[in-house]
Amino acid sequence: MRIGSRISALFLPLLIVPIAFVGFASWFAARDGITAIARDLLTFKIEEFVQFASTQYSLLENNDLVDDPAFRAAAIDAIDNYAWRLVRRDTELIAAIDRDGVVVFATGEVGRADAARLLATFSASGWNRFEISGVPRVGVVADFVPFGWLLLVSNEEAAFFAPVERIARQTVVAAAISILVMLAVVVIVSRFITHPLRATVVAMRGVIETGDFGARVSAPLNDETGELADSFNYMIASLDSAYRDIKQFALNAAYSERRESKIRTVFQRYVPQHVLGQFFEAPESMLIGEERALTVLYSDIRGFTTFSEGLASSEVVESLNRYFGLMVDVIDQNSGIVDKYIGDALMAFFGAPVANQQSPHDAVMAAFHMQSALEDFNEWQEARGRSPFEIGIAINYGPVTIGNIGSDRKMDYTVIGDMVNVVSRVEGLTKVYRQPLLITESVRRSIRGSFPVRMVDRVQVKGRERGLGIWTARPGIGAAEERGWKAYHAALLAYYRREFHAAISHLTRAQRDLPDDYLCELFAERARRYLREPPPPSWRGLVRLEAK
Repeated sequence: MRIGSRISALFLPLLIVPIAFVGFASWFAARDGITAIARDLLTFKIEEFVQFASTQYSLLENNDLVDDPAFRAAAIDAIDNYAWRLVRRDTELIAAIDRDGVVVFATGEVGRADAARLLATFSASGWNRFEISGVPRVGVVADFVPFGWLLLVSNEEAAFFAPVERIARQTVVAAAISILVMLAVVVIVSRFITHPLRATVVAMRGVIETGDFGARVSAPLNDETGELADSFNYMIASLDSAYRDIKQFALNAAYSERRESKIRTVFQRYVPQHVLGQFFEAPESMLIGEERALTVLYSDIRGFTTFSEGLASSEVVESLNRYFGLMVDVIDQNSGIVDKYIGDALMAFFGAPVANQQSPHDAVMAAFHMQSALEDFNEWQEARGRSPFEIGIAINYGPVTIGNIGSDRKMDYTVIGDMVNVVSRVEGLTKVYRQPLLITESVRRSIRGSFPVRMVDRVQVKGRERGLGIWTARPGIGAAEERGWKAYHAALLAYYRREFHAAISHLTRAQRDLPDDYLCELFAERARRYLREPPPPSWRGLVRLEAK
């Protein structure tokens, strides 16, 4: 047997066994890790789902509305909507089944027979495997006692273990490639191992000590030693070329670093610095959007066209620059990013690029500070003989697509989605309801307990079929306002129950503490009108607004 064959027979088992062991150990570890993460995700979702359902039931219970069919149906509809928001893949399914085996709601198809089988199978909450419509699934179940439901959050078993199977395939392929590479290396090394070691050592020491890549090994060319000599000589030549390439690369890197520094200095005036840093780290991701729940703030100057008609262009620009400068500083100080200027309007978002669970709170604080900054701005305006500004602010919270929208020649780091359209519509309602700040129901839920909030109305804005609750907020209120708001909310509760006499009585009491309050006058007029002309049975107090 040739010496090369003996070397191969000796080293190949020593290389293949560790590679195979490490590969399979990695696969088992990845399988356990991915399975635990996916399982924790489903557990987290059902905990969030149960918490949201409990919140809805608490609202009914705290307002003595548990037995009211309309409010109970509204609560169930809200829970159903939240279930759809939790679903992120077509393979996921969230459902609620009552104790009679009736599917209350589900984000996918759940037959009556499946519901009955699930109800009979699960005697305790926790992790389970089961089938729905013949499809194997895994998921977490929980009893929701207030409504008497069995809640289920699940995923198809094939989709649940898909990452594990993919890792298994990748592990096998990687192990096979590694073994083939090692086999090739051992074969090549074994062919050249017969080279005179002293000549090789002497040549290598000469290269190390002198740095002279001109050294060569001389050996006969008609046997294995000659082949090894040629390989060594080629290696030295390659190292010489690589050394020259490294020096050139270092020079280019220094030049690129200086160029990047200049680009950052110029473009950080237009793009947030942390966003610019992400672009340099991963330029290939510049045109990729990301789904995320953010808070969007939209602000507009009321009557700006009339204001600008009486001023020179330079004065209009000066006032706008001063106004926007103050507003941008406020937004930046409250962890927000100004998305764009739309004429005299301003749009900003909170909670990106770095995720922030407090983004609704930050946005509302920014709105309060914007109102304070507006007072300082108006003093500056009046000192120059110009009319003061009045602004309306709206805030919404929900899922959007965020990323760099555009092309490789011109793009904006911006947010898009239905939630953005809604906030612009709501801002227009600040003039209708004479409120400087309006927030949506999702924002109100997020800031509950942080600021005093007051319900304004339930509306259907242009472009949306579903109703939308709008509220206003204050940084703080006095004792009289607190009494007035409490009576006002009692009036709204009676109003939506069609108890219009009681609503008028509560509103009259509220107006003692809130004189000249537009919302009290608005609902009192509506209640009197409905006393004269009762609304139809389908009436739910929703106001349809066609204006943008």
